[in-house]
Amino acid sequence: RLTRALIPAAAVIGLLAALGRWAWAPAWSWQVSLVLLPLAVLVGLDRARSLGHALVGAWLVTSWGSLVRRRVVLDTDGIIGWTVRRSLIQRRAGLATLTATTAAGRQGYRVVDVGLAEAVRVADAAVPGLLGPFLVPQHLSSPARVVLSGPVTAERA
Repeated sequence: RLTRALIPAAAVIGLLAALGRWAWAPAWSWQVSLVLLPLAVLVGLDRARSLGHALVGAWLVTSWGSLVRRRVVLDTDGIIGWTVRRSLIQRRAGLATLTATTAAGRQGYRVVDVGLAEAVRVADAAVPGLLGPFLVPQHLSSPARVVLSGPVTAERA
């Protein structure tokens, strides 16, 4: 979360420094933009603090957001499918976004930035047997490694 918050702030500072050196922007503009760095750190820490998920009985609880936090409590009986997505940054960090597909509300509720093994564990515990056909057992490799075969979207029949 800190990296995702700091990269855009650093890009703006770098752009203003380049424009101040070679173009129309005032030379002091990049120095003023340095205030973005501590603000980006605060936003990144806020985003990290608000992440979370739990499987409590027959309920999936997930929270996310920055400055405006959101929490969803979803009955697992209403989950009709799962989607596992991984951005480039998430792949490098070993994370994924697990989306519970449902016919109610927004039709999908996300568990953001969770480890891939944890995403599969939560999905399998919430709706047992739904992801089973898509998993490839890894007997010879590390037990923490999970490999998904076929499409990464599973839907209840």
